[in-house]
Amino acid sequence: MASLEPLPALLFTPLDHHTTIEVTGADRQSWLNGLVTCNLAPLKPGQGAYGLATSKVGKILADLDILILPERLMVSCPTSRTAALLESLDRYLVMEDVEFQESGAWRWFVLHGASAVEAAGALASELGGHSAGLDRTGLGDAALVVPAAMEERARAGLGRIGAPLGEHDWARLERGAPIFGQDFDEHHYPQEAVLEKRAVSFSKGCYLGQEVICRLEMRGHVNKRLALLEFEGEEAPARGAAVLAEGVEVGQVTSAAVRPGSGKALALAMVKYAQSEPGAKVVVASREAVVVRATGAHP
Repeated sequence: MASLEPLPALLFTPLDHHTTIEVTGADRQSWLNGLVTCNLAPLKPGQGAYGLATSKVGKILADLDILILPERLMVSCPTSRTAALLESLDRYLVMEDVEFQESGAWRWFVLHGASAVEAAGALASELGGHSAGLDRTGLGDAALVVPAAMEERARAGLGRIGAPLGEHDWARLERGAPIFGQDFDEHHYPQEAVLEKRAVSFSKGCYLGQEVICRLEMRGHVNKRLALLEFEGEEAPARGAAVLAEGVEVGQVTSAAVRPGSGKALALAMVKYAQSEPGAKVVVASREAVVVRATGAHP
């Protein structure tokens, strides 16, 4: 069997379909902290966080990359969810000294790997942008934000020192890093996307949707969640393929990839809770698969 494909030391993901929201005003950080699942309260300028904006019933409005800057916050939001997020922000802005607006002046990238923070910082300094470490994949991640006019230079610079994560998508699946709009969406709770360890703080103060999210965490479990499946053979199942257990459909494949040389394919699938437990056996397109783990518990 061929040897396993090595993972490049640095990977990057252009957030091509994301919009920037800039938040200013004296109360900006405490106000936004009350509307997102991650804890922004202790963060200082130059730091960042990956989190979720949720509705009052705990469903995910959008996943967010947040950078703390000296005079403002920069927030990256999937473009498909920008209108919904802006509507929610406006609804919960009452007397606080806060202003926010959508901006087309910036482009976002996420870097992955042990050198991600250092590389993002160097490119931000060179291109007049901003950077901060955060955790999206468990590989060691950093956000890089550059002026729109510097986008091509940023892509070229990243191409010289790293490789697109999309070319090694098995690594994303292996680490249990779902993509909004592909592996989960606005109909899911954080625990269904298995983002409660990576994007949710259970020790911070109150935030929108906290009661439902905490109740799910403390008193039970969701009915379905993302799981990592492993197949024999280097052929990835199709996205949307039905996942069966004892002949009954229990979910669907949301992402799939092959790690060259492994003799195996990987897939993320949103399945019923019982079939998300490690060791569960399922069938996809007449092929047997085993559940490695619920996706958020990356090794």
